Amino acid sequence: MSKAELEATKKTGLSFKEAISYEWRDNSCIVEDDIVSFNKMRCQNKSEFLVHKISLWQEREGWQNFQEDKGGKERFKHFTIYFDDVGSLNVIASKYEVES
Repeated sequence: MSKAELEATKKTGLSFKEAISYEWRDNSCIVEDDIVSFNKMRCQNKSEFLVHKISLWQEREGWQNFQEDKGGKERFKHFTIYFDDVGSLNVIASKYEVES
């Protein structure tokens, strides 16, 4: 295997930090808003999904002082990744990191 072929087979991971919600939507159940370009991840600071999940989190954990010290509810974002013809993944997390 050539070096170029070996490079092409390397896997990259994506890690979400402080994730409080994951939602998988099969391709048969996605809505138009779930479809994001094949090579992009959408990051939203405001969405219905984010507002709903943050309100649940706020009632159970977010009210604590240490959560406010970490940035409170404002640190969370709504990430969406679309996998062509398979489905979409929605995640509420504070940030993400790409791992190689």
